[in-house]
Amino acid sequence: MILIWVLLSGRIDDVENNLQDTHAVRGAQAFQMVLTTAIEREWRSLEAVADQLGNAVPSNIRTIVDAVPNAGGRITWAGLAEPSGVIVHGSDRIREGEDVSGRRWFREGLRGPNVGNVYTPGGEGGDEAESRVNLSMPVYRDDGSLRGVMIYSMRMDSLIGYAQDIATDLNMDVFVFDRSGDMIMESRKDGSAPLDMGLIGPALSLNLPTLRSSNDPKQSAAMAILPDLVQGDMPSFGWKLVVRVPTDAAGGHVASSLSPLVPVLGLLMLSLLLLVAFYANHFLRPVGQLAKVAEALAKGETIYPTDEHSSQETAVLSHSLAIIQSKLDERSRRNAREEKRLEEALNAPRKRHWAA
Repeated sequence: MILIWVLLSGRIDDVENNLQDTHAVRGAQAFQMVLTTAIEREWRSLEAVADQLGNAVPSNIRTIVDAVPNAGGRITWAGLAEPSGVIVHGSDRIREGEDVSGRRWFREGLRGPNVGNVYTPGGEGGDEAESRVNLSMPVYRDDGSLRGVMIYSMRMDSLIGYAQDIATDLNMDVFVFDRSGDMIMESRKDGSAPLDMGLIGPALSLNLPTLRSSNDPKQSAAMAILPDLVQGDMPSFGWKLVVRVPTDAAGGHVASSLSPLVPVLGLLMLSLLLLVAFYANHFLRPVGQLAKVAEALAKGETIYPTDEHSSQETAVLSHSLAIIQSKLDERSRRNAREEKRLEEALNAPRKRHWAA
Protein backbone atom coordinates (compact mmCIF):
# COMPACT_ATOMS: atom_id res chain seq x y z
CA MET A 1 0.00 0.00 0.00
CA ILE A 2 2.88 2.37 0.75
CA LEU A 3 4.31 1.68 -2.69
CA ILE A 4 0.94 2.38 -4.29
CA TRP A 5 0.63 5.66 -2.40
CA VAL A 6 4.17 6.69 -3.41
CA LEU A 7 3.37 5.99 -7.05
CA LEU A 8 0.04 7.76 -6.72
CA SER A 9 1.71 10.80 -5.14
CA GLY A 10 4.12 11.04 -8.06
CA ARG A 11 1.25 10.85 -10.48
CA ILE A 12 -0.61 13.54 -8.53
CA ASP A 13 2.43 15.83 -8.85
CA ASP A 14 2.43 15.33 -12.62
CA VAL A 15 -1.29 16.06 -12.81
CA GLU A 16 -0.84 19.21 -10.69
CA ASN A 17 2.01 20.48 -12.88
CA ASN A 18 0.06 19.88 -16.08
CA LEU A 19 -3.02 21.51 -14.60
CA GLN A 20 -1.04 24.57 -13.46
CA ASP A 21 0.71 24.93 -16.83
CA THR A 22 -2.61 24.62 -18.65
CA HIS A 23 -4.16 27.22 -16.34
CA ALA A 24 -1.32 29.66 -17.07
CA VAL A 25 -1.53 29.09 -20.84
CA ARG A 26 -5.31 29.51 -20.85
CA GLY A 27 -4.97 32.69 -18.81
CA ALA A 28 -2.38 34.05 -21.25
CA GLN A 29 -4.62 33.26 -24.20
CA ALA A 30 -7.61 34.93 -22.54
CA PHE A 31 -5.55 38.06 -21.83
CA GLN A 32 -4.27 38.04 -25.41
CA MET A 33 -7.76 37.80 -26.86
CA VAL A 34 -9.20 40.64 -24.77
CA LEU A 35 -6.26 43.01 -25.26
CA THR A 36 -6.05 42.26 -28.97
CA THR A 37 -9.73 43.14 -29.32
CA ALA A 38 -9.14 46.51 -27.66
CA ILE A 39 -6.15 47.34 -29.88
CA GLU A 40 -7.86 46.07 -33.01
CA ARG A 41 -10.74 48.48 -32.40
CA GLU A 42 -8.32 51.42 -32.70
CA TRP A 43 -6.63 49.90 -35.72
CA ARG A 44 -9.92 49.45 -37.56
CA SER A 45 -10.73 53.07 -36.78
CA LEU A 46 -7.42 54.14 -38.35
CA GLU A 47 -8.17 52.10 -41.48
CA ALA A 48 -11.63 53.66 -41.79
CA VAL A 49 -10.32 57.22 -41.33
CA ALA A 50 -7.46 56.72 -43.80
CA ASP A 51 -9.99 55.47 -46.34
CA GLN A 52 -12.17 58.55 -45.85
CA LEU A 53 -9.33 61.08 -46.11
CA GLY A 54 -8.18 60.06 -49.58
CA ASN A 55 -10.45 62.55 -51.38
CA ALA A 56 -11.74 64.60 -48.44
CA VAL A 57 -11.60 68.39 -48.48
CA PRO A 58 -9.40 70.09 -45.81
CA SER A 59 -12.34 71.19 -43.70
CA ASN A 60 -13.61 67.63 -43.43
CA ILE A 61 -10.13 66.36 -42.63
CA ARG A 62 -9.82 68.85 -39.76
CA THR A 63 -13.20 67.74 -38.41
CA ILE A 64 -12.19 64.10 -38.51
CA VAL A 65 -8.75 64.47 -36.89
CA ASP A 66 -10.31 66.63 -34.15
CA ALA A 67 -13.03 64.03 -33.52
CA VAL A 68 -10.71 61.04 -33.18
CA PRO A 69 -9.22 61.90 -29.71
CA ASN A 70 -12.67 62.85 -28.44
CA ALA A 71 -14.27 59.58 -29.49
CA GLY A 72 -13.65 58.03 -26.08
CA GLY A 73 -10.95 55.67 -27.31
CA ARG A 74 -7.28 55.42 -26.49
CA ILE A 75 -6.05 57.82 -29.18
CA THR A 76 -4.54 60.99 -27.76
CA TRP A 77 -3.69 62.65 -31.10
CA ALA A 78 -4.28 62.07 -34.82
CA GLY A 79 -2.67 63.71 -37.81
CA LEU A 80 -2.10 63.63 -41.55
CA ALA A 81 1.34 64.30 -43.03
CA GLU A 82 1.72 65.05 -46.73
CA PRO A 83 4.22 63.01 -48.81
CA SER A 84 6.96 65.58 -48.18
CA GLY A 85 6.78 64.83 -44.45
CA VAL A 86 5.05 68.00 -43.22
CA ILE A 87 2.02 67.58 -40.96
CA VAL A 88 -0.85 69.44 -42.65
CA HIS A 89 -3.63 68.44 -40.28
CA GLY A 90 -3.40 67.63 -36.56
CA SER A 91 -5.90 67.28 -33.72
CA ASP A 92 -6.63 70.73 -32.28
CA ARG A 93 -4.04 72.12 -34.73
CA ILE A 94 -1.25 70.51 -32.64
CA ARG A 95 2.00 69.89 -34.58
CA GLU A 96 0.67 71.31 -37.81
CA GLY A 97 3.56 72.49 -40.00
CA GLU A 98 6.06 70.17 -38.26
CA ASP A 99 8.45 68.26 -40.51
CA VAL A 100 8.31 64.58 -39.55
CA SER A 101 10.08 63.19 -42.60
CA GLY A 102 12.77 61.74 -40.37
CA ARG A 103 10.34 60.00 -38.01
CA ARG A 104 10.08 56.23 -38.19
CA TRP A 105 6.28 56.20 -38.19
CA PHE A 106 6.27 58.42 -41.28
CA ARG A 107 8.97 56.54 -43.22
CA GLU A 108 7.42 53.16 -42.47
CA GLY A 109 3.93 54.52 -43.01
CA LEU A 110 4.84 55.52 -46.58
CA ARG A 111 5.59 51.86 -47.31
CA GLY A 112 2.48 50.41 -45.64
CA PRO A 113 0.65 49.87 -42.34
CA ASN A 114 3.05 50.17 -39.43
CA VAL A 115 3.19 49.91 -35.64
CA GLY A 116 5.99 51.80 -33.92
CA ASN A 117 7.81 51.25 -30.65
CA VAL A 118 6.54 52.46 -27.30
CA TYR A 119 8.05 55.83 -26.46
CA THR A 120 7.61 58.87 -24.22
CA PRO A 121 7.07 62.02 -26.33
CA GLY A 122 8.69 65.38 -25.81
CA GLY A 123 7.14 68.51 -27.27
CA GLU A 124 4.45 66.66 -29.24
CA GLY A 125 1.47 67.95 -27.28
CA GLY A 126 -0.35 66.33 -24.44
CA ASP A 127 1.17 64.96 -21.27
CA GLU A 128 4.87 64.53 -21.88
CA ALA A 129 5.15 61.85 -19.18
CA GLU A 130 2.59 59.65 -20.94
CA SER A 131 4.02 56.81 -23.01
CA ARG A 132 2.57 56.17 -26.45
CA VAL A 133 2.74 53.93 -29.49
CA ASN A 134 2.22 55.25 -33.02
CA LEU A 135 -0.01 53.52 -35.57
CA SER A 136 0.37 54.75 -39.14
CA MET A 137 -0.58 53.88 -42.72
CA PRO A 138 -0.56 55.51 -46.16
CA VAL A 139 -3.56 57.45 -47.43
CA TYR A 140 -4.40 57.08 -51.13
CA ARG A 141 -6.74 59.03 -53.40
CA ASP A 142 -9.27 57.22 -55.51
CA ASP A 143 -6.91 57.45 -58.51
CA GLY A 144 -4.24 55.56 -56.51
CA SER A 145 -1.96 58.53 -55.91
CA LEU A 146 -0.45 59.00 -52.45
CA ARG A 147 -2.00 61.82 -50.43
CA GLY A 148 0.05 61.32 -47.27
CA VAL A 149 0.46 59.26 -44.09
CA MET A 150 -2.20 59.05 -41.40
CA ILE A 151 -1.07 58.60 -37.78
CA TYR A 152 -2.82 57.62 -34.56
CA SER A 153 -0.89 58.23 -31.35
CA MET A 154 -2.27 55.69 -28.85
CA ARG A 155 -1.95 56.26 -25.11
CA MET A 156 -0.18 53.36 -23.42
CA ASP A 157 -1.39 54.41 -19.96
CA SER A 158 -4.98 53.75 -20.97
CA LEU A 159 -4.00 50.41 -22.47
CA ILE A 160 -1.97 49.48 -19.38
CA GLY A 161 -4.88 50.34 -17.11
CA TYR A 162 -7.14 48.14 -19.18
CA ALA A 163 -4.56 45.34 -19.09
CA GLN A 164 -4.34 45.60 -15.32
CA ASP A 165 -8.11 45.20 -15.03
CA ILE A 166 -7.94 42.09 -17.19
CA ALA A 167 -5.08 40.64 -15.13
CA THR A 168 -6.98 41.29 -11.90
CA ASP A 169 -10.08 39.58 -13.25
CA LEU A 170 -8.00 36.59 -14.32
CA ASN A 171 -6.14 36.52 -10.95
CA MET A 172 -2.64 36.54 -12.41
CA ASP A 173 0.41 38.75 -12.85
CA VAL A 174 1.05 40.12 -16.34
CA PHE A 175 4.26 41.40 -17.94
CA VAL A 176 4.61 42.66 -21.53
CA PHE A 177 7.93 43.21 -23.32
CA ASP A 178 8.60 45.11 -26.54
CA ARG A 179 10.87 44.20 -29.45
CA SER A 180 13.95 45.36 -27.53
CA GLY A 181 13.13 43.26 -24.50
CA ASP A 182 12.11 46.26 -22.37
CA MET A 183 9.12 45.83 -20.10
CA ILE A 184 6.29 48.12 -21.27
CA MET A 185 3.46 46.73 -19.12
CA GLU A 186 3.39 45.26 -15.64
CA SER A 187 0.52 44.23 -13.44
CA ARG A 188 1.26 42.49 -10.13
CA LYS A 189 -1.02 41.61 -7.27
CA ASP A 190 -0.29 43.13 -3.87
CA GLY A 191 2.63 41.36 -2.26
CA SER A 192 3.64 39.66 -5.49
CA ALA A 193 7.40 39.59 -6.14
CA PRO A 194 8.97 41.33 -9.15
CA LEU A 195 9.65 39.20 -12.18
CA ASP A 196 12.97 37.34 -12.08
CA MET A 197 14.64 38.63 -15.25
CA GLY A 198 17.50 36.18 -14.83
CA LEU A 199 14.96 33.43 -15.32
CA ILE A 200 12.61 35.04 -17.82
CA GLY A 201 15.29 36.56 -20.11
CA PRO A 202 16.55 33.26 -21.55
CA ALA A 203 12.98 31.93 -21.70
CA LEU A 204 11.95 34.91 -23.86
CA SER A 205 14.89 34.32 -26.17
CA LEU A 206 14.07 30.62 -26.50
CA ASN A 207 10.30 31.21 -26.75
CA LEU A 208 9.63 28.63 -24.06
CA PRO A 209 5.87 28.11 -23.72
CA THR A 210 5.84 27.46 -19.96
CA LEU A 211 8.24 27.47 -17.01
CA ARG A 212 8.32 27.59 -13.21
CA SER A 213 9.42 30.53 -11.11
CA SER A 214 10.73 28.30 -8.32
CA ASN A 215 11.27 24.65 -7.45
CA ASP A 216 9.89 25.33 -3.99
CA PRO A 217 6.21 24.28 -4.06
CA LYS A 218 5.37 26.91 -1.41
CA GLN A 219 6.78 29.75 -3.55
CA SER A 220 6.33 28.28 -7.01
CA ALA A 221 4.34 29.93 -9.78
CA ALA A 222 3.42 28.64 -13.20
CA MET A 223 4.34 30.97 -16.04
CA ALA A 224 3.27 31.00 -19.68
CA ILE A 225 4.88 32.94 -22.53
CA LEU A 226 3.24 34.06 -25.76
CA PRO A 227 5.81 35.29 -28.31
CA ASP A 228 3.32 37.53 -30.15
CA LEU A 229 0.77 39.19 -27.88
CA VAL A 230 -1.27 41.10 -30.48
CA GLN A 231 -2.94 38.82 -33.01
CA GLY A 232 -5.24 39.48 -35.93
CA ASP A 233 -4.97 41.20 -39.30
CA MET A 234 -2.63 43.94 -38.13
CA PRO A 235 1.09 44.68 -38.44
CA SER A 236 3.24 42.96 -35.84
CA PHE A 237 3.54 44.85 -32.59
CA GLY A 238 6.50 42.70 -31.54
CA TRP A 239 5.18 42.45 -27.99
CA LYS A 240 5.76 39.35 -25.89
CA LEU A 241 3.49 38.36 -23.04
CA VAL A 242 4.44 36.65 -19.78
CA VAL A 243 1.77 35.65 -17.29
CA ARG A 244 2.49 34.32 -13.82
CA VAL A 245 -0.05 32.33 -11.84
CA PRO A 246 0.70 31.17 -8.26
CA THR A 247 0.33 27.41 -8.04
CA ASP A 248 -2.33 27.72 -5.35
CA ALA A 249 -4.48 29.60 -7.87
CA ALA A 250 -3.66 27.24 -10.73
CA GLY A 251 -4.91 23.93 -9.42
CA GLY A 252 -2.34 23.42 -6.68
CA HIS A 253 -4.80 21.76 -4.32
CA VAL A 254 -4.98 18.35 -5.94
CA ALA A 255 -2.80 16.63 -3.35
CA SER A 256 -4.57 18.25 -0.41
CA SER A 257 -7.92 17.40 -1.96
CA LEU A 258 -6.91 13.77 -2.27
CA SER A 259 -5.41 13.47 1.22
CA PRO A 260 -8.81 12.65 2.81
CA LEU A 261 -8.95 9.70 0.44
CA VAL A 262 -5.98 8.02 2.14
CA PRO A 263 -8.13 6.26 4.79
CA VAL A 264 -10.59 5.25 2.08
CA LEU A 265 -7.78 3.83 -0.04
CA GLY A 266 -6.47 1.98 3.00
CA LEU A 267 -9.89 0.50 3.69
CA LEU A 268 -10.24 -0.52 0.04
CA MET A 269 -6.83 -2.19 0.10
CA LEU A 270 -7.71 -4.07 3.31
CA SER A 271 -11.02 -5.17 1.81
CA LEU A 272 -9.21 -6.37 -1.28
CA LEU A 273 -6.73 -8.39 0.78
CA LEU A 274 -9.57 -9.97 2.78
CA LEU A 275 -11.39 -10.81 -0.43
CA VAL A 276 -8.27 -12.45 -1.86
CA ALA A 277 -7.77 -14.45 1.34
CA PHE A 278 -11.42 -15.57 1.34
CA TYR A 279 -11.22 -16.59 -2.30
CA ALA A 280 -8.03 -18.55 -1.74
CA ASN A 281 -9.43 -20.33 1.32
CA HIS A 282 -12.93 -20.93 0.00
CA PHE A 283 -12.23 -21.79 -3.62
CA LEU A 284 -8.56 -22.48 -4.30
CA ARG A 285 -7.73 -24.60 -1.20
CA PRO A 286 -10.56 -27.16 -1.74
CA VAL A 287 -9.60 -27.50 -5.39
CA GLY A 288 -6.00 -28.09 -4.36
CA GLN A 289 -7.04 -30.79 -1.89
CA LEU A 290 -9.20 -32.52 -4.48
CA ALA A 291 -6.30 -32.43 -6.90
CA LYS A 292 -4.18 -34.29 -4.33
CA VAL A 293 -6.97 -36.87 -3.93
CA ALA A 294 -7.11 -37.38 -7.69
CA GLU A 295 -3.35 -37.82 -7.79
CA ALA A 296 -3.54 -40.42 -4.98
CA LEU A 297 -6.31 -42.30 -6.81
CA ALA A 298 -4.19 -42.37 -9.93
CA LYS A 299 -1.44 -44.04 -7.89
CA GLY A 300 -3.88 -46.66 -6.58
CA GLU A 301 -4.05 -45.40 -3.06
CA THR A 302 -7.24 -45.72 -1.09
CA ILE A 303 -8.34 -42.29 -0.05
CA TYR A 304 -11.71 -40.64 0.26
CA PRO A 305 -12.05 -36.90 -0.38
CA THR A 306 -13.66 -34.67 2.18
CA ASP A 307 -17.12 -33.42 1.36
CA GLU A 308 -16.47 -29.95 -0.09
CA HIS A 309 -19.28 -27.47 -0.70
CA SER A 310 -17.30 -24.28 -1.24
CA SER A 311 -18.73 -24.07 -4.74
CA GLN A 312 -20.87 -26.09 -7.06
CA GLU A 313 -17.84 -27.16 -9.07
CA THR A 314 -15.86 -28.38 -6.06
CA ALA A 315 -18.95 -30.15 -4.67
CA VAL A 316 -19.45 -32.03 -7.96
CA LEU A 317 -15.74 -32.84 -8.17
CA SER A 318 -15.65 -34.07 -4.58
CA HIS A 319 -18.75 -36.24 -5.08
CA SER A 320 -17.39 -37.66 -8.33
CA LEU A 321 -14.07 -38.56 -6.76
CA ALA A 322 -15.90 -40.25 -3.87
CA ILE A 323 -17.92 -42.34 -6.35
CA ILE A 324 -14.79 -43.26 -8.24
CA GLN A 325 -13.09 -44.29 -5.01
CA SER A 326 -16.15 -46.42 -4.00
CA LYS A 327 -16.19 -48.16 -7.36
CA LEU A 328 -12.48 -48.83 -7.15
CA ASP A 329 -12.93 -50.30 -3.66
CA GLU A 330 -15.83 -52.49 -4.85
CA ARG A 331 -13.76 -53.68 -7.80
CA SER A 332 -10.86 -54.46 -5.51
CA ARG A 333 -13.11 -56.54 -3.22
CA ARG A 334 -14.62 -58.34 -6.20
CA ASN A 335 -11.16 -59.08 -7.57
CA ALA A 336 -10.12 -60.37 -4.17
CA ARG A 337 -13.13 -62.77 -4.06
CA GLU A 338 -12.42 -63.98 -7.59
CA GLU A 339 -8.79 -64.59 -6.73
CA LYS A 340 -9.85 -66.56 -3.62
CA ARG A 341 -12.28 -68.78 -5.60
CA LEU A 342 -9.64 -69.37 -8.26
CA GLU A 343 -7.12 -70.31 -5.64
CA GLU A 344 -9.61 -72.75 -4.01
CA ALA A 345 -10.40 -74.26 -7.38
CA LEU A 346 -6.73 -74.85 -8.05
CA ASN A 347 -6.11 -76.34 -4.64
CA ALA A 348 -9.09 -78.82 -4.72
CA PRO A 349 -7.47 -81.52 -7.04
CA ARG A 350 -4.33 -81.50 -4.94
CA LYS A 351 -6.33 -82.18 -1.77
CA ARG A 352 -8.12 -85.17 -3.43
CA HIS A 353 -4.81 -86.62 -4.65
CA TRP A 354 -3.29 -86.49 -1.24
CA ALA A 355 -6.42 -88.02 0.31
CA ALA A 356 -6.21 -91.03 -2.09
